[in-house]
Amino acid sequence: ATEIYVPFLLQEQYDVAVWLSGAALTVGALGWAGASQVQARLGGRLANPVALRTGALLLVAGIGLVLATAALELTPWLVGVAWVVAGRGMGLMYPRIGILVLESSAEDEQGANTAAMSIADAAGGATAISLTGLLFTGLGTAADLAPFVAVFVLAWALAVAAVLVSRRTAAVG
Repeated sequence: ATEIYVPFLLQEQYDVAVWLSGAALTVGALGWAGASQVQARLGGRLANPVALRTGALLLVAGIGLVLATAALELTPWLVGVAWVVAGRGMGLMYPRIGILVLESSAEDEQGANTAAMSIADAAGGATAISLTGLLFTGLGTAADLAPFVAVFVLAWALAVAAVLVSRRTAAVG
């Protein structure tokens, strides 16, 4: 849900060119890919619960920095930095979620459980996007700062919830 508003914030509040505001998403994707590669190379040396917790904490930090940048009207370059941090968090934890689902499932339940995981991922993302959209339009227009801050607060709270949930994850096996 944050990713949708990153280029929008940069364009509307900072007058950043469209191509450059999109570059913030690109550097975030590079952060995701880089962290995904690192976690893959570490393999079993990085326990799945540690990858989840660390990734969730990086996501909280990244969204928190976007929130602080918007709320305090800091330099827009911080948004790019923040999105690399958030991307690294996603790259570290996202692949491990699927691994944990498979490891926690009996062989005859793996298909159903991974399908449920995919549905939950899509439904969760759609719900977060819908809620932030309602919040944004309910609080003003893109010319106002308050709607941006509100959606980043909601997204940050969801990331904090991910940290709390990740603490409940135990090593399987």
